[in-house]
Amino acid sequence: MTPKIRKMEITLFLNIVKIPSLLSFDKYPKFETCNYTITRDDLCCEYCYKGAIEDLFEIEGIETVKGNFNEDYLFKEKIIINIKYDPNLINTEEMKQIELKLNI
Repeated sequence: MTPKIRKMEITLFLNIVKIPSLLSFDKYPKFETCNYTITRDDLCCEYCYKGAIEDLFEIEGIETVKGNFNEDYLFKEKIIINIKYDPNLINTEEMKQIELKLNI
């Protein structure tokens, strides 16, 4: 079962298909990944953060995303998103382009 199908089953079960809900994810790759970090001084809102994580989930080659997002300090601390990606599918330049396209 692919991660995308698993996500669809969970969101259908919880009835949150139309609401971004992911705060992080791990597809548990069995190969070595590279790291990329996104740092933001501020964030629009919780909805935008979750939407960006869901956008990252959909990109083939992005295997793990973890962030320090917490509603309590949404506008007080820098937001750091750590991404692990497959270097055979995505390179650093593509990661920079992905970062620019994220709506956060």
